[in-house]
Amino acid sequence: MDDYDKYESFSPGSLRTVLVIEDDKDLSTYLKFLLERAGYHVITSSKGGEGEVLSMRILPDLIILDINLPTVNGYEILHELKNNQATRDIPVIMHSAESSMESYIRCADEGAAAFVGKPLDENELLAKVAQALA
Repeated sequence: MDDYDKYESFSPGSLRTVLVIEDDKDLSTYLKFLLERAGYHVITSSKGGEGEVLSMRILPDLIILDINLPTVNGYEILHELKNNQATRDIPVIMHSAESSMESYIRCADEGAAAFVGKPLDENELLAKVAQALA
């Protein structure tokens, strides 16, 4: 179940908010668990377009964005986020099973703060999250 409908009632206090846009339910659940255990408030979305709208509504502190989404790819969402005045300064960590050098370069060119390949390495991801939020 996505957290999409729950965001309006959330009051984060001092927690940093991370929006995870990931269509794989198991991976989304794992990321939510991992990030919450590390002290972040996590909101998830399994659909690219929904995640993009949600990011503009809640203005999270960080977005973790899958490249290969079913309806719109992560590169398109990243491009839109980085060209929107309200969201352009939100760091975005891209992730994908296609961890070629081309993917890394394209993510950097589009303005991503970092790229993490799949399978995800827990320590690498948490380090990149901390770095992006520093």
